[in-house]
Amino acid sequence: MIPDDLIHILRDVSDEILNAKDVSALAKAAHQIVERFVPVPYSGIYLWIPSENKLKLLYANGFTDEENEINERTAMERHPGHVFKTREVLYVTDMHSEYIPEYVKDNKRKKEIRSRLWMPICTETKSLGSIGFASEKPDFFTQVHRDVLDFICRLVANQYVKMLQSEAESEYAQKLNQAYTKVNEAFRVQSQFTAKMNHELRTPLNSIMGLLRILEQSQLERDQLDHIKLIREQSQVLLSLVNDVLDISKIQDNEFRVVEFDMNLETLLKDIFRVMEFNAKSKGLTLKLSIDKKLPAYIQSDELRLRQILNNLLSNAIKFTEKGHVSLKVKHLIKEDAPFAEFEVKDSGIGIPPEKLPHVFDKFYQVSDEIEIKYGGSGLGLTIVKEIIERMNGVIDVNSKIGYGTTFTVRIPLKTSEGAALQELTQNEEIDLKNRKILIIDDNEINCHFLSHILQEKGGITMTAEDGLKAIEILRKDADYDLLLMDIRMPHMSGIECTTFIRKNLELNIPIIVQSGNTIERDIELCYAVGANDFISKPINESDLYRKILTHSVVNPLRKPIEKKPKIDLNDALKGLFEKAVIEFMSVFDNALKEENFEVLQFEVHKFKSSLKQLGYDDLSAQAMEIEKRIIEGHKDDQTRNECHRFLKKIELLKKEIVSA
Repeated sequence: MIPDDLIHILRDVSDEILNAKDVSALAKAAHQIVERFVPVPYSGIYLWIPSENKLKLLYANGFTDEENEINERTAMERHPGHVFKTREVLYVTDMHSEYIPEYVKDNKRKKEIRSRLWMPICTETKSLGSIGFASEKPDFFTQVHRDVLDFICRLVANQYVKMLQSEAESEYAQKLNQAYTKVNEAFRVQSQFTAKMNHELRTPLNSIMGLLRILEQSQLERDQLDHIKLIREQSQVLLSLVNDVLDISKIQDNEFRVVEFDMNLETLLKDIFRVMEFNAKSKGLTLKLSIDKKLPAYIQSDELRLRQILNNLLSNAIKFTEKGHVSLKVKHLIKEDAPFAEFEVKDSGIGIPPEKLPHVFDKFYQVSDEIEIKYGGSGLGLTIVKEIIERMNGVIDVNSKIGYGTTFTVRIPLKTSEGAALQELTQNEEIDLKNRKILIIDDNEINCHFLSHILQEKGGITMTAEDGLKAIEILRKDADYDLLLMDIRMPHMSGIECTTFIRKNLELNIPIIVQSGNTIERDIELCYAVGANDFISKPINESDLYRKILTHSVVNPLRKPIEKKPKIDLNDALKGLFEKAVIEFMSVFDNALKEENFEVLQFEVHKFKSSLKQLGYDDLSAQAMEIEKRIIEGHKDDQTRNECHRFLKKIELLKKEIVSA
């Protein structure tokens, strides 16, 4: 819900409430919020009628007349009466839970009720009624729902007191309006914080991963290479976690998407186990992995989300276990004739007090201050895990005993892969891209060279195009390619535009993998909508790239084998290209700065920052990103110009450093 739209709804509903002339009109006005903001199958509003000495049902949705009569007659014995008497919010997140209060009685419904929210209609001293909602979905009601409904309930109470006592309480409504303005401001600050964290966290991670790729090409001992590989894998996991933490606002706004692909479950589990085993051994712990043989080898699931879930649960288990063991047991289950995968993460750690268990999935929750100080953590991990599992139509349970350990159990629907099994890619040495002809479309020459190098190392045949127009020119002359590797943002014609043209105008069905540093779900979905076959996020994970190429491409059997090109030193090549890129950037950027052409300035820093990331100049990359952000936000002022001048001077020093090296 966009805040401006929400404010518009609140204004409309508030006007109706404040203009209501009687109790029925007041209830009807308040009930508009159900239709416009909280669409649920069942709802009702009760007000205390002094002349009748009862809690009366004045407006309802989803019930027959007979059901309304029963609901009103039994109101004081059930949850409407409880909320009226206590003046406390009642929120039942899941009616399937074992901890349902006695007074929450559920009559037969046409639709099954999973979650309930009841809000008191009251002033600071008087109970006046209650309003309730019931949803078919568990944990449906968000904090925003509660904040808005609290506002409506207080406004109704204010107006009802006027009707009963004929005295004004307009000052109270004004204070509530100010309170909501503060809530709206808090949402704005949160949005700014999320954007800043996206910049601050991703930039150094991208630099680390770029440097690790270069290090892997160096002459190192086997154990050094193994350590670098582990660091790179953990960096990728961390990058995924950062992305998911930043996605929590999208999860709450229902913008989150689960993207399912064919994947090898056993490979994923062993990969996670291998990384976690290193952490467990460093603490002297035993890590065990058990995989049910009944599980299919290949399934359809969101590999990134599943990896995050298990990484989080295993990391927590290891963190909170000082001695003993941690285990991951994966089972195949049949529940109500449907297959499920059950993941059980068990440890022999410190355990969780029973009174704290119901809160472990709450945001920012820590069991105690002592644990927070000793072990750290944001208190968001389990919240995100639960949200993701529910989006995957799964459930998570927790059992624990102080001093004996904790067990988290995750169950998600099991979808067996219907497509061809993916080729195993456990070792890069086994990957064979021989005679696969790939067109790399990217305006960044360093990226083109790096991708060409790693693909040719595996036997691939590569050509490059610096933008979409050049790619179309190449494909008009020769469409004999097994795969296109397409960057999204390029000059003249973007990757989205180029993909659209290839599908609609050239009518070519060559598989297209889109690559970009932007991992926002709506952009990924746009790629698929225009005809792309897959998406890969920058910085590129080589194993993922090889797997996607092998999955989507088929070698033309009529193509004659092409002789493999001689190897070149990647570090020397990148250094030469980077020196050239620095010189070209300085010339174009300097001219654009003199002409105050902010569009060119934005494009150049966007393009150049990825080269800086690739070679580990993280401070300069961050500064380039900050300039790009300021221009995008419309800050075409002296501060931005000064930032550009300072950035150009630093690049000039970098050029001297490269030339003298």
